Amino acid sequence: MIPLRLHRRYLTTNGNSILQFIQFNPKFDGLKDKILKDLMIIPNFVDSTTQSILVKEADKKLKRTWGKVYEENHFDSVIQGYRECIASDWAEDVGQEFANAKTQPIIKNAANQVRERLGMPNLTFSPPHILDLRDGQSGIRPHVDHLKAFGSIISGICLISPCVIVFKDKNTNEECFRLLLEANCLYAQKDFVRFNFTHEIPMTEDDNHSFRGKHIIRNRRITVMLRDNLVQFQK
Repeated sequence: MIPLRLHRRYLTTNGNSILQFIQFNPKFDGLKDKILKDLMIIPNFVDSTTQSILVKEADKKLKRTWGKVYEENHFDSVIQGYRECIASDWAEDVGQEFANAKTQPIIKNAANQVRERLGMPNLTFSPPHILDLRDGQSGIRPHVDHLKAFGSIISGICLISPCVIVFKDKNTNEECFRLLLEANCLYAQKDFVRFNFTHEIPMTEDDNHSFRGKHIIRNRRITVMLRDNLVQFQK
């Protein structure tokens, strides 16, 4: 059962429960506490001005790497219709002479919020990873992120449009819960959620891209992803 007094991590910045962004399969009610313990959602983490800064700076990097071309299939066939790149100069530990002065303070704030909300003050992050999904005809198939690329924490600032993430038991493929991630939110998953469930973002045309019976329209979506340092995790 969910405790009556929710941990601060389960609350948004205005004190409301993040349960409003989670839809559970009743069959998995017994896992609610474990799931909520390893999830974080902060809606409206950035405002429209900050979103514009992140999108503009991300576009510069993406166009430098990809031009205007989107890759139709990832090497492991998980992602469809995407561009991605590493933003080394956005990292919070980059010296002032090399850092992007517009984006680094935003990344530092996000990283600090993840540390605080997840109770992990010594957490260190790899340079931010920018993932750009082209439109509603792009998507991410069910997967568990590989340890060669991700540690125990996966977090991100979600930009431009909302999306639904569907989580399924990795052994039975049964849906356990889904999240509605609105534009401008900060999201994180760790440990139990990260390792025991596949997660996916259905295409907009798919009826499964819905939340509590409402079809959610997703257009272009950029996520600025923060992943914990792999060396730290491997220790």
